Amino acid sequence: MKDDLRRAGAEKVVQDLILGHASSSVGERYGGEAARLEVAHRAMKAALSLRVDAVGRVTKASTGESV
Repeated sequence: MKDDLRRAGAEKVVQDLILGHASSSVGERYGGEAARLEVAHRAMKAALSLRVDAVGRVTKASTGESV
């Protein structure tokens, strides 16, 4: 999942949120739960929409377009 999130362009703070890692700064804890869930949801959708073939090429699953 970490690699998928990276490929999708998710920021480290979002990756950590999704993967259950502790926040590395106090500022990352500010804001409401709904906002964090919304950001995590968008990142998950993006990560899960990618496909990696046998030679490591990354494409969008829906269109086959290279990423």
